[in-house]
Order: sequence, then C-alpha cells, then structure tokens
Amino acid sequence: MPRIALSLTIPIALLILAVPSLPGEGGLFSVSGEVAFSGTAPLYLELVERNEFDGNLRSPFGLVLRPTAEDASRGRAAFSFQSVPPGIYGIRSFQDTNGTGKLETGLFGPKEPWGMYRPCRPALRGPRFDEISFIVDRDLSGLSFPVE
Repeated sequence: MPRIALSLTIPIALLILAVPSLPGEGGLFSVSGEVAFSGTAPLYLELVERNEFDGNLRSPFGLVLRPTAEDASRGRAAFSFQSVPPGIYGIRSFQDTNGTGKLETGLFGPKEPWGMYRPCRPALRGPRFDEISFIVDRDLSGLSFPVE
C-alpha cells in the first residue's frame, strides 16, 4: 500500500508544479494613467492584445470615459484597467464626437479624434501593434497619451 501512495504522489506533485499560477493568485495587474483630449464627448479606450488589434476585435478590457466638467476644463481624464493578466498589450482610443459609439473612418483614415499609448501616426498607413505595444508584468501607472 505505501508503494501505491508513493507512485501516485510523484505524478500529482509534478502536475502541481507544471500548472502556472492561476489568475487571482497574485498574477493580475492594473494599468492606469491619463488621456489628454479636447471637448466634452465620451472617450472610448481599449487595452488590446495583438489578435484584437490586428483583427479590429473588441477587447474584454474596454472603458467609456464620460468627461466631467473638471476633466474637460483640464483637458485630461484618468483611466484604469483592472485585473489584467500578464502579456503584451496596446491601448487604442477615440473620442466619440458624433455619438455613434464607434470610430468613424473615411477614405483618408479616422474622422474623429483618436490616439494610442506610445503614439504612432505613420504617414499613409495605420500604426502597427509592435509600434504601440508594451509589456504588462507588473502594475503600471502614469501612462499618458493624447487623443487628437
């Protein structure tokens, strides 16, 4: 009987060591900062991974900031994404000046103010994920970028 217990103990111990820590066990982080803008229209922000960015997919980390009078007079609003797993992310945003809830685009790109953390505005094309991405492996604060 001790031999059976020992033969089960070793595989179970190896399985436990092989499983990465689960979210909620200290492996989640916050990403926060301020976005600069003008006007009073709502700001849409998303913390995105590569597949969401490249495929223009919705992210589970989305915020709608409705600027207060104080935010509008300062031209800045605070944002915070919570419970973010470690990974490589980018932040994309736009200001919904026409109230549709989506970024309006035309022949020459966005028609509404937009921005990304690690601002990148190449001529004749949109930003690439590698140009706007950053690593989340700890709590990040003080991020700042414009929506223009």
